Amino acid sequence: MQDQYPEIFAAVRRFVESGGLLYVIGTEWTPPKEWDKRGGEDVYHAVLGTAYITPSETAAVRKTLEPFRAAMFSRADSWTQAMQGAGWSRHHGTTVSAGILGGSGDLLNDMRVLEHFGVPVKTIMVLILVFAILIGPVNIVVLSLMKRRIWLLWTVPATSVIASLFVYGADYLREGFLRQTSSHTITILDQRRQEALTFGFVGFYSTFTPGGGLAFDPTTEATCAYDRSQSSGASNRTFEMQMLPGGAQQFANGWVRARLPSYFAVRKAEPMRKERLDFNWEIVEGTPGPTVANSLGVDVDRLVVCGPNGTMYTASSVKAGEKVVLIPDTSGSSPATPSEGRTPARFYESLIPSYMNIRSWTSTGLGTVMTERLPPGYYAVQVGGDGRNPFLEKALDRASVYRHETVIYGIL
Repeated sequence: MQDQYPEIFAAVRRFVESGGLLYVIGTEWTPPKEWDKRGGEDVYHAVLGTAYITPSETAAVRKTLEPFRAAMFSRADSWTQAMQGAGWSRHHGTTVSAGILGGSGDLLNDMRVLEHFGVPVKTIMVLILVFAILIGPVNIVVLSLMKRRIWLLWTVPATSVIASLFVYGADYLREGFLRQTSSHTITILDQRRQEALTFGFVGFYSTFTPGGGLAFDPTTEATCAYDRSQSSGASNRTFEMQMLPGGAQQFANGWVRARLPSYFAVRKAEPMRKERLDFNWEIVEGTPGPTVANSLGVDVDRLVVCGPNGTMYTASSVKAGEKVVLIPDTSGSSPATPSEGRTPARFYESLIPSYMNIRSWTSTGLGTVMTERLPPGYYAVQVGGDGRNPFLEKALDRASVYRHETVIYGIL
């Protein structure tokens, strides 16, 4: 398949490495050399996914089919349970204590979708007090002096309507015509094959309901992170989704409502990604270590890389397009070796729990998985702040505010 149908083979490979399961009958199908074989079994670890490759004999098929079926149901159940455990399957903005967010905390605070939002309590109380005085004593005194107290029948409701419009108008003017996107993602960037696997969560907020809805790329799997049938007013709403020419996905009506945050779990595998970090491991005379050039297109907050000989290096605050010298990481005792567990397979096994745990890699940043499991030839980058996520599409048209927290694992 790899020789005769390279595009199909590449698509199957991206599916498996994105967390899919593959079952192949017939040993003539050769898996990629990067896939790690589990001991003597016909099971291969492929980044986030698993492949079962078994001989065509009936006994061999029976031996591996049951584990494959168990893995299939287990993987689906774990995703569903994590979504439900986080409370995302019930309501917008629910407060969670476990599951996807990995600890106690408010969903809105973690995703920062409504970080700008606050209720002007003092302003509202002052407006209510002024309205009560105007519609009550002032209105009665003025109409009594005019000998038109019968006008109370229309001045009271008219003043109420004007006051309500003033409150709503002042609130909208304070917030403005805002469209915001916030994302928390992990990206595995294979610089050798120029492919990127991105998964995580993205939130959207708009002052008014966007007419165009959301538009996701053909390579993006977007899962709405709440149960639409249980949402407020869902019975009277229509949810539309259509495929556009070229394969783009249009989430049209009902997915994003005015002044209510919407959340999606996203996963995408993309070919032809040119972003990269360029390392020069030759130590130039007069410099303390190797160098790295940032060609990711975004500023890097922190970088940890395991060199070809297993030596750990770090760098901080590397601007886009900037070239800096790597600093040896003195926290480790000796160069990393595969015997210490620094193999790609062990690294991905440590990474998989992060698939369901936002806070573990956004609040602590580059944590234990980088220092204890990062194999030679791999690097980890932490980026974030205001600005677009370089590995996610612009799903919400005319968004004016972008925030993202991203961890990038690169393969050299």
